[in-house]
Amino acid sequence: MTTRRERIADAIITTLANFGGRGLTHRAVDEAAGLAMGSSSYYFRSRAALLEAAVARLADLDVEAVRALNPADPTESVARLMEHALSGSGRTATLARYELSLEAARRPELRQALVAGTERLQSTIAELLAAMAVPSVAAKGQARDLLAFLDGVLFAEVTGAHGSPRSPAELRAVAEAILGNAGVDDSAGVDRTA
Repeated sequence: MTTRRERIADAIITTLANFGGRGLTHRAVDEAAGLAMGSSSYYFRSRAALLEAAVARLADLDVEAVRALNPADPTESVARLMEHALSGSGRTATLARYELSLEAARRPELRQALVAGTERLQSTIAELLAAMAVPSVAAKGQARDLLAFLDGVLFAEVTGAHGSPRSPAELRAVAEAILGNAGVDDSAGVDRTA
């Protein structure tokens, strides 16, 4: 069950995605959460606190999404992760993440929170890569590279910087390319003819 803090953090994410950093106010968050005015300021007193709450919530959601991936079929898992990040609530989170990244470039305290969340996510990805038979020594560096690669693809897709969006088949090809370069062999025991 979602707590009141999580509900407000989700509303912060929605507000950032819909209105950008300039549109982030306690009033806008309260409206997005469907709560009485003043509710978000009770939990998060300042705008900086709102931003940090969004960073922490996004990190939790990202870690949860990676832990749900199937190590037996990494290509399909990563392709689905990208598809989710580009539609519905996943797209909202992706847009908010990029808004927060831009804010963090100018705010050292927010950058620290963003780095901490990213390190958590990289560790979770490294665990997943290790479960896919990537040696643990290599998994940490490959997790960082995989995350950077996915960030680049998602940024290009969500902003439309490269024209029309990629199809699910094209996203799957991207996943195959990066996982192949990461040294992940997902061909064992997986029927690709279906």
